[in-house]
Amino acid sequence: MRDPHGVSVTLNANPKPDPRADFAAGAGVVSRSRKERIMHMAEIATRPLHRLGGGAAAVVRGAVSVVASLVRSWRNRRVVGDLLEFDDRMLADIGLMRGDVTAALSSPTGTDPSTRLRIFAVERRAGLRAQAIEREAQRAARLTGEAVE
Repeated sequence: MRDPHGVSVTLNANPKPDPRADFAAGAGVVSRSRKERIMHMAEIATRPLHRLGGGAAAVVRGAVSVVASLVRSWRNRRVVGDLLEFDDRMLADIGLMRGDVTAALSSPTGTDPSTRLRIFAVERRAGLRAQAIEREAQRAARLTGEAVE
């Protein structure tokens, strides 16, 4: 059989019904525009970050970084708070004083108190090292009879 334009057309005597045709015709429960919106949101939600575009991916990475930093700070704050249960001798063994711990915990909530504790401990060790070097120089000067500046 040929159509009016001369193209050969074959007719299928028993066509298979397309299940999508009913939905496309409006027989579905969800309206077509709502279905399209849902499919679009699902596609965006499952799309890898590199396909979201530079701006959106950067925003997501930045938000994840901020949340991770806050969680790490919160955990470290709890651990530093546990140091207050140590006695002064135990704190001295790790190079800290009780005042260092309370000063670190008095830092703003979003900051990591363990960083301040590390600075306190390093400064204290450097000061003790400098004092030891100075005492050794004075002792050597007394033994040799030289003047110490």
